[in-house]
Amino acid sequence: MAKENARNDTTGRNKANTVNTETNRQDMPKFRDMDYFPSGVVLISMDAEEKILAVNQGICRFYQCASKQEFLDFTGGLYRGIMNSDEYVPLQEVYQRRDESGEIDPDGSWIYHFSMRTKEGHFRRLEGLLSPRELPRLGRVWTIHFIQSRTREEALETDAVTGLMGRHSFYKKALIAAAQDKKRMH
Repeated sequence: MAKENARNDTTGRNKANTVNTETNRQDMPKFRDMDYFPSGVVLISMDAEEKILAVNQGICRFYQCASKQEFLDFTGGLYRGIMNSDEYVPLQEVYQRRDESGEIDPDGSWIYHFSMRTKEGHFRRLEGLLSPRELPRLGRVWTIHFIQSRTREEALETDAVTGLMGRHSFYKKALIAAAQDKKRMH
């Protein structure tokens, strides 16, 4: 049975999500500079509602949405709508767990990942950097800079700057060469 995104949970939040989406249409600030990031960027309120405050075009591409509004409609305008429902944990709770285990960097950020379903029904894994921030126009927010796990893996296969093999490719080839040398010696 396919996992459903949290926005498809039929516990009565659909009506609330419609209201939140309407609110987002009116309140979402214009952060045009975020569209220059090649990764997906999401700003989320630090309250219990965890409302999506702003997104960039990169996150729309990940979710196969044509526009920011389509992304907000698809997710219900809430953080819980961006992931599979069985992986949802409130960000404040995630932060406290990470802080207690010492996983948070000195700047307050940590690597974050989860599974999601695109608008076209494809399942993907996203990972990125999650951190609490104080922004002049929004106050305290969660910022998430996402990349697809596949993109990160591709970057480890080939160095984008030099075009040479990346770390993973190098180690794979080195292990194969070492195994071949070992066979020749015996």
